[in-house]
Amino acid sequence: MVEMPGGASIVKLSDSAKLHEAIRAALESCVYEENFNYSNQQKSDWPAYQASGYKTMKRFETEFIRLLVKGVNEKNLFYHVTTQEFGQFGLHLTVSVYAHGGNHGEAIQYLVKKYVPCKAVAVS
Repeated sequence: MVEMPGGASIVKLSDSAKLHEAIRAALESCVYEENFNYSNQQKSDWPAYQASGYKTMKRFETEFIRLLVKGVNEKNLFYHVTTQEFGQFGLHLTVSVYAHGGNHGEAIQYLVKKYVPCKAVAVS
């Protein structure tokens, strides 16, 4: 649930192979820290914001799509990829990916393709 400093990377959504590699690399570098202290963190410290190149936090928050990728069980045989909540009742979309043969890049592409119009309808 915490971004590691320097852990963000820029990858085109259209390149599923590079996206898959970036996600696998990020998962492999994850470090569990039970009691992470957020009190001295500002939004501008977020690695994703820093890597984005956006000049304002408002634009970043408008265009950024946060996805949570987490293991389904202790052995991480599958990962759930979940969008942030949207709409009046806190909807979210989730896909499952097999850890050792699934294509995380294609799963992310599919999820974003479905999320964007769903969020637009829920907001209007």
